[in-house]
Amino acid sequence: HYCSQEVMLGRRYPQLAFSRARQAMQDFLRAGVERVVCLGDLIDAEEDALQNERNLRAAASVLQSAKVPCACVMGNHDCTVFAPEEFVRLSGLQIAPCSWVVGDAMADTAHRHFFFLHQCLDPGVEQRHILQNAAEINALLQTGRTAAVFQGHYHPGFRSVRNGIPYVTLAALCEGTASSAMVIDTDAFPA
Repeated sequence: HYCSQEVMLGRRYPQLAFSRARQAMQDFLRAGVERVVCLGDLIDAEEDALQNERNLRAAASVLQSAKVPCACVMGNHDCTVFAPEEFVRLSGLQIAPCSWVVGDAMADTAHRHFFFLHQCLDPGVEQRHILQNAAEINALLQTGRTAAVFQGHYHPGFRSVRNGIPYVTLAALCEGTASSAMVIDTDAFPA
């Protein structure tokens, strides 16, 4: 939710999100992460289109400072301002849908799947934050290979396990008292 305003809606602190993202990238760099995934709402819309472009470029440069491949799931605020092609052009980030294989996919025929999305599939969060077809998608995830679902959009964050699958809703970086950025060791998940 980065933008030039200090406070939005009385509880969003865009500058806090920016500094927390910068700290997270420094932590990721030290931890040797192999990939960064942003769960969306990289920016919050402003009335000035040029300011929105500057905000997106600034936020994307913070993500890219981890010096590893970086992808972003466009959130509802990102989509309100930018078409996907424009978002990619301005940010330089890869956007969803995309996929990666870690390790030797030919040798590992039982690899596990991790899903990253902006809006929620977990029925434990407030209904207005859940995708309309979440039940159908959750049924598809019951393949036995789904290791975890990571989602954003619901600012307070939430965690649950549904049918053996961990659903991790990360809290928004622009709110709360602590950063919700996390390092995931896919080989050891859940840790």
